Amino acid sequence: MPRQHPKQRKRVKQNTDNEAITDKINISQRPEIVAQRSRIGDVEGDTIIGKQHKQAIVTLVERKTGFLLMKKVETKKAEIVRNAIVDLIKNNTINMPILTITLTMVLNLPNINR
Repeated sequence: MPRQHPKQRKRVKQNTDNEAITDKINISQRPEIVAQRSRIGDVEGDTIIGKQHKQAIVTLVERKTGFLLMKKVETKKAEIVRNAIVDLIKNNTINMPILTITLTMVLNLPNINR
């Protein structure tokens, strides 16, 4: 008897060991001054994933003021996202000092310290 619906394929986890961040620090270990949001310059980074998981928007939000920097990227590849973050930092229009950057785990960027 023919199937009523297409057979589902198992999703196979791709090996991303070569992309893992080796010197990452848990968010609970960030300095208390950052957690208090008492100074300007502590930034939190994230990505907003687009339709069909192809494009993304990289965001950097200053934690005290809520000032938002964002940039659209065509792919979620680590190098492109990393370059977008660097571009946002270098070209922020108000010359806001950036003291710390906290990135979420969505941003699994190898060699982010470069």
